[in-house]
Amino acid sequence: MLFNKVASEYDDWLENPLGKYMFEEEVELMKSLLTIKPGMKVLDVGCGTGNFTIELGEENCQVIGVDTSDGMLKVAREKIQDMPHVEFKQMDVTALDFEDEAFDVVVALTSFEFMQDKHSAFNEMWRVLKNGGQLVIGTISRSGSWGQLYRSSEFEKDPIYSKAEFIDLWELTEFKPEYVRSFGESLFITPETNVEELSDDAESELPVAEQAGFIAAAWLKENFMTCQLSFYALNTEDATAEIEQILEMIEESDLEHDIGTMSTFLRGPSNLVFDLVHEIHQLSQISGFNYAMNVTFSNECGC
Repeated sequence: MLFNKVASEYDDWLENPLGKYMFEEEVELMKSLLTIKPGMKVLDVGCGTGNFTIELGEENCQVIGVDTSDGMLKVAREKIQDMPHVEFKQMDVTALDFEDEAFDVVVALTSFEFMQDKHSAFNEMWRVLKNGGQLVIGTISRSGSWGQLYRSSEFEKDPIYSKAEFIDLWELTEFKPEYVRSFGESLFITPETNVEELSDDAESELPVAEQAGFIAAAWLKENFMTCQLSFYALNTEDATAEIEQILEMIEESDLEHDIGTMSTFLRGPSNLVFDLVHEIHQLSQISGFNYAMNVTFSNECGC
């Protein structure tokens, strides 16, 4: 097993000032993309020795960390003697042994780069996420100075990083892009940074890399809706100008749309579809447009 070889010394990196700083920066970005409330059911995928799992457990959530490495999980379990709401299980992310829609939150911190079948892994994380739930994935970026280091000849024989497959932010957000709600970057310090210069403001005070070393994206698994709009003139007056104004509103929206001669179709998150239709309706009331609008909604789940 890949990580079993390094399980006993894996946390040594966090004793290093640079490693500790990097972990804190990564966690800060991940948490900034999450809305965590006590009692939530959280899944940490590729949890390793459980450091981020435990951070989430301190938010009074019910947290399960999963990993393929029994060696890493053994280290993780030794840390949770007084945390009955946190547990660890050995499991493959491409075959998660959980029911559909089991978790409010699913996270993966610096583990996605080690998932060889990223599409299958993502789909499994999505499957076990509840409707309305949050998925946040954070990973070392390929183009950042850290990704470049881990892909260099210096690490080509490394037992861990030689197996990693790094991606950039634009590639990360290509997974179900219609559900992406936010993303961010951090870790602009370089591997050459002097550890004695590290501070809370290091990234604003020290020379930094052009590309972020760490990236993260957040998805919201929300209901989608399809809406069919049809317009009819109320009288003999020409309503073309008014309808063109509405079609312009639709084209400027972030919703998928298909404008036809008889009907216009919208598709997107339910709240955004409702908001736009409501805005169109209000505009017609205020302006006294000379048309009627028929609206047909149909729901689809975010699965």
